[in-house]
Amino acid sequence: MNLKKQQLSVRLKDQRSPTTTLIDLPTELLNQVVSHCPATSVGHLSRTSRSLHEFVEKEGWRTFTQTHFPSLSPSIHWRDAAHSLTTLSRNWQRRAFLATYLGPSGDAIALPSGQPIKKWKRPGGQTMGFQPAVDSYEHFVENCWTDRRQVVAWSAGAELVVRVKVRDAATEDAYRSASPRDKQEKFENNGTRVRWWTYKPLSSVEGRDDITSIKILRPKTQQERKNIDSSEQIIIGTANGDLQLLEMPPVSEGSVIKTYYVTNGVSVRSMSLSMDFESSQNQPQHLAANLSDSKVALYQVDSMQLKIAPVSEIDATPQSRKGCRIWSTKFLSPGRLAIGLGPSMAPINIFEIRPEGIVEEPVRRIGLAGSADEPETVRVSSIYPIEHVLDSNGGRDGNLFLSGGYDGIVRLHDMRSPSPSTAVYHDPTDDAAIYSLLSRGRDRVVAGASRHGLLKMFDLRMSGGSLYDYAGSSDTNDSATGDWNLFINPRDRYVNSTWRGPNSWMRRSAEGSVYNLSSPSPTSPFIFAGVENAVVEFNFSSVLDKHPDPIFLGKPHGRKGQRAHAPSYLQHKLDILNLAMYSQGTDGSREGMRLRTQRSVQETIGLGTNSTDLDERWK
Repeated sequence: MNLKKQQLSVRLKDQRSPTTTLIDLPTELLNQVVSHCPATSVGHLSRTSRSLHEFVEKEGWRTFTQTHFPSLSPSIHWRDAAHSLTTLSRNWQRRAFLATYLGPSGDAIALPSGQPIKKWKRPGGQTMGFQPAVDSYEHFVENCWTDRRQVVAWSAGAELVVRVKVRDAATEDAYRSASPRDKQEKFENNGTRVRWWTYKPLSSVEGRDDITSIKILRPKTQQERKNIDSSEQIIIGTANGDLQLLEMPPVSEGSVIKTYYVTNGVSVRSMSLSMDFESSQNQPQHLAANLSDSKVALYQVDSMQLKIAPVSEIDATPQSRKGCRIWSTKFLSPGRLAIGLGPSMAPINIFEIRPEGIVEEPVRRIGLAGSADEPETVRVSSIYPIEHVLDSNGGRDGNLFLSGGYDGIVRLHDMRSPSPSTAVYHDPTDDAAIYSLLSRGRDRVVAGASRHGLLKMFDLRMSGGSLYDYAGSSDTNDSATGDWNLFINPRDRYVNSTWRGPNSWMRRSAEGSVYNLSSPSPTSPFIFAGVENAVVEFNFSSVLDKHPDPIFLGKPHGRKGQRAHAPSYLQHKLDILNLAMYSQGTDGSREGMRLRTQRSVQETIGLGTNSTDLDERWK
């Protein structure tokens, strides 16, 4: 390698050599060049010559993506992946997103009756709205970055709601030949097919039979569940002690319920899956369920069995601490289970999972004091959510995870470190308890607070995270740098309303807790937030983006460069919420904490680009 560099240096100094061009560089040096280039420069490089175009298509985009997004590299479709990931990174930096409430509409079917849903109604009759449990995933269905299947499932009291979105060549062809009514009800305008399913047992009662937790079983391969009518396998736990594996819609005319898990009628509070995909003979998939306040049961997931008893069951709360209960369970790896509990002096307990079950004695108990950023005091507190963090290769090694506590602090833990936590993320403007967490690779974490309908965005700044900066953000008070908070509260809806009648639930959802967070994948622009009586979908996209993410666009047709349709997120402009946000500032300083609200989409479309680092919708 050194010899090649010396030879290259001699050739560049020799002005008499007419053959000294970029084409002459070996692949190794071209990869080094690309690793330091922005995405636009890589694209320009591919258009300079046929040989460089071939290099960029085969090696350049892969090198760029792996260099700038090391923990998010998708391993396929490198050029489109680079476009999507750079666009997503830019939209996060500029705080560009569109938010809307989710609810069945259009092509929606209710189970077990199989009747179409003309107008979906939220559960009513209770003093407090439902607290939705949310899960989601996506996978590719064809040999194209934009062809994918996305599934999101959430609970509305005793009812399960599932939305399936599929986009591939077949759905795009069907969209072009569909009637105007079908295009409006069954498709997005980029050719994505959308269908809703709901399931509510006929004997269920709101409040008594509410769904408390949801997990979707991921398919093993990309070809499984590729069609809009393919069934999804979903595990639900309820407040009345039911733990069931459902198939929606059923493959045959049989029951929706495929498997019963034995709980002896004890309420299911939370649960976690050991792997994202279904069971295999080499490594079985396990389900850990928190039953009542203190017990954790381990089950083997097998959709071929009608009834499954626990492999093992333990009492995970300390006997000496009265009032202590389990708040969350989370697999950090197939062999390691984390439990968040409290109030306790060691509210995080890590248990080992063996083939015979859960080892009763924790391999480690973690308290909330003793890090470099916190005083050496022993505190009694509670840990609510626990979230694993991807390793530098995009996998889960079970060492890194995040926790959210009653004290409003998000902590980063490393099982390889003797310290209770290796980093803390604290909002100096608000100390509300953290009820939910969602990691976005190794770049940032989204935290749901217990009040004000507040989402908190923290920059993790971990090694192995994104190295991409779309424009080198300016260091001004009006820039998009730093941590920030977002109110899930429509600022211009029902301003003069008494908050009564059919829309009274909006006040509670806007001012209450963010109970759950989910995203289909670390590379997805979508986030789903479960608030009281509602689920909000966030789409990190910019209305005025000249080159939006290709997953929202139809395929080119006609003249070169033309697109079949406008981005799909502009299809229902009137449904998009206008929210508010502010930067967190720093300890002891409120500089730069200006409250901003979003313009409507219609108003933004008439604007030009702004001079700040923030998205054009912010004012």
